[in-house]
Amino acid sequence: MFKTVDNIITESGGLSRRFRNLGGAILLLFLLPVFFTWGQAISHFNNEELLKREYEVKAAFIYNFLKFVSYPEEQDQKKYVVGVYGKLAGQVSSQVFSGKTANNLPIEVIELKSLDLKDSKRTQNCSVVYISMEYAGQQKEILGQIKGKSILSIGEDASFMREGGIINFLIEDKKVRFDINLDAAEEAKIEIRAKLLRLARKVYYKQKEQKQN
Repeated sequence: MFKTVDNIITESGGLSRRFRNLGGAILLLFLLPVFFTWGQAISHFNNEELLKREYEVKAAFIYNFLKFVSYPEEQDQKKYVVGVYGKLAGQVSSQVFSGKTANNLPIEVIELKSLDLKDSKRTQNCSVVYISMEYAGQQKEILGQIKGKSILSIGEDASFMREGGIINFLIEDKKVRFDINLDAAEEAKIEIRAKLLRLARKVYYKQKEQKQN
């Protein structure tokens, strides 16, 4: 079981309401222009278009996540490889990431499929593995495949955190939000910077870890 703590920051142990509001303002500044509220979108788009716009927003988040996470020094990265489970999510992510760099490194998006569950080579070469709702039923198997690897796992299913995922998207108040599982990040040897933690809706710790604080 997880114990949830709103916006926990390792360095400070917590944030004031004023600081959390500031975090929301920072979020608006660092996102790409595709950010929008769901209330605005619903009146203008059909279901397929709305889903596409949702994935555009999530891809914008992922692009900015890369700027606020650090991988182990021994992992000599020449580029970021973002593996996406889900056809539409993969197509949209490819468009959003096209021509962009993060931390002076190019970004390559690859679409992962069920076949990659049998042969994990492509998956384990990823910097990020994003499991869209299309593959939510297989996320436990996918997470097990990358367990212990320095791969930033991102999902959008209610059980994603419990199954060991690092960042999970959700819709709250008609906006895309995200939660962070610091224990899973630590296991993957991925450092998540305080600036990103401030923007999370919730940060998760296991209860036994919380007792140490």
